[in-house]
Amino acid sequence: MITSSSTVSCCTAILAVSLLCVFINTFSILMHVTILCLMLQLQAKIVSLTDNLQTVEQKKRNLEETQDALMEEVAKLKAQGWTLSPW
Repeated sequence: MITSSSTVSCCTAILAVSLLCVFINTFSILMHVTILCLMLQLQAKIVSLTDNLQTVEQKKRNLEETQDALMEEVAKLKAQGWTLSPW
């Protein structure tokens, strides 16, 4: 025979399990959102670092081109008989 007390206990247990499931689902969603936010932050940092690297590489190429042009100029001057001193 089912008593009122056992029905209440059963309903309480079902409610507790349901609340636990809601908590677990909510926690899972929060973890996924947190992971997505971290991934977006990392992606933004990667983009920023990639842009910075491209800028540095372009500056390096510009310096190398300038050095090449100066070395050509030095070679021309030496060919004309100029002597270069470090001072």
